[in-house]
Amino acid sequence: MPAWYNTKLTLLALPSVIFEPRFGGAIRNLVYADDESSLPRRQELRMKDHKCGGFHCTGAKLYPREKRARGIRGNSTDACEEHDPCQHGGICISTDSGPICECRNLDYEGIFCEKDKAPSEATFRGSEFLWYDLSRTGGEPIASTQDSISLNFKTRQPSGLLFHTGDGDDFLNLYLRDGGVMLSMNLGNGKLEVQIKPNRVRFDDNQWHKLMVHRRVQEISAVASFCRLSVVVDGVYSEHTHSAGTFTMLLSRRVYVGGSENSRALTGSKVEFNFIGCLRKVEYMADTLKLNLVELGRTGSKLVSVTGHIDFMCQEVEAADPITFTTRASHLILPTWEATKGGSISLKIRTIESDGLVFYSRGAQSSHADLFALELVSGHLYLHLDLGSGFVKVTATTRRVDDGAWHEITLRRNGREGHLTVDGNAAAFTTLGDSNQLDLEGGLYVGGIPPSIYPLPPALWSGILSHGYVGCMRDLVINGNAMDIAEYAKQQDSGSIQPSCHALGTQCDSQPCLNSGVCSEGWNRFICDCSATIFTGPTCGKEATTLSFNGSQHMAVIMPGEVKTQTEDIILRFRTTRPLGLLLITST
Repeated sequence: MPAWYNTKLTLLALPSVIFEPRFGGAIRNLVYADDESSLPRRQELRMKDHKCGGFHCTGAKLYPREKRARGIRGNSTDACEEHDPCQHGGICISTDSGPICECRNLDYEGIFCEKDKAPSEATFRGSEFLWYDLSRTGGEPIASTQDSISLNFKTRQPSGLLFHTGDGDDFLNLYLRDGGVMLSMNLGNGKLEVQIKPNRVRFDDNQWHKLMVHRRVQEISAVASFCRLSVVVDGVYSEHTHSAGTFTMLLSRRVYVGGSENSRALTGSKVEFNFIGCLRKVEYMADTLKLNLVELGRTGSKLVSVTGHIDFMCQEVEAADPITFTTRASHLILPTWEATKGGSISLKIRTIESDGLVFYSRGAQSSHADLFALELVSGHLYLHLDLGSGFVKVTATTRRVDDGAWHEITLRRNGREGHLTVDGNAAAFTTLGDSNQLDLEGGLYVGGIPPSIYPLPPALWSGILSHGYVGCMRDLVINGNAMDIAEYAKQQDSGSIQPSCHALGTQCDSQPCLNSGVCSEGWNRFICDCSATIFTGPTCGKEATTLSFNGSQHMAVIMPGEVKTQTEDIILRFRTTRPLGLLLITST
């Protein structure tokens, strides 16, 4: 070792090496990385003259002679010194049979790293994820002074966990929320939150987006350090910040990609469900260590575990094909929504009909059963929620959604609080009373309810009036799990729910309503109003039943139980010559 290195002996793991004999022999294939670049590169061993524009340098900065290579001859057996055939940053390795190229950690492959490598991709549908946890195998955490996370994502879903890493109380979470990129971090009690959500830009547009995160630790004193953090999306949208705390290293004992068994339970988690979509080139770098996590999962590495059936290619992810509820009586019954302490539902709807019941579920029958419902009334969405200690009705929209366009709805609830978001506009709510649990029983009714569901809450107008939802629905995701509603429709329905979504145009042009009935447009159907005629039926083609009363007669309809309502739809036609008479009365 040169004499000038005597001042740096404390940096060596074994300072006494200064007294060891010097090596005598040949060295080739010296590859290294340093603080200037974490990417490995080859050290040229052959001495070269320093030139500046073809002349010997006079003002250039040169190390003293004793700091440059000294007493070294070129290695005549190093083929890479004569000719380096490697392309795109490949590292040339000399062998006795000639040069070979190391293409690892590059986006290229082939003998000379000349071919584009197909990027490592994976499709996640809400229940799959990649992970490692070194504590389960007794391993030490990965420690570094700087690390970076790089990944590409493509999704239609506004929220979901992308990446989690941490050790103990320290963590870094990357996730999507309402179409924006979010980062939350804790490092030695120094907490940070970063949001990248540009105005009029969403990242859940089913296009590829590149996300890069970089952290670097700088020691301030013996008891405190400084961490610089940068987050960049698509090379355009960025946030830069910093945190200080009692830490010296960045530690990664566990990593989750695309989700976990319970994303809400991860340390510091602020996302409720897993990612649905495609991920590409998910790379975690800690100093000189580089892990391509998707590639490690694809090749069956012992480091990375795969949960669920992951397709290691990008496939179009839809919760299912869209379906169409064609009548007000159409409905599906899905499994009970497990949302005792919290949960989420997201979907898209498309209709031109102003009223309809979208969801309905209730707890055990009692005097005050828990309730969840979502309905469309006069073109606006309303949420009904009761945790058993008080009913709340939430208006979710300020603009009508019965315009024939797709509208995205996302409901999230945690305890007594939550948000109902329609097309990116969120309405916050808090339930009444002290209860913070939603205990539902039986199925989750979608699109309507059968007549046997009785009694109904008075405030549920669409249910009271038997107005089922008529229109299209797609991308139903419950608690992070995509629901194949097309398959449910195939199993349960006799034909009133169609596995497609098409707007068929106007239906009243053919004048389907008879006997002066008034035609109005529904979703791919006509609606005949026969109230001003003496006819009834879908096309006002059937003569209505007529009752005659002599003044001392009456007809009574006994309801199966007491009915409490806030809305009624009563239509009757009468003809008489007498000035007085009771037409209708209701009583309890």
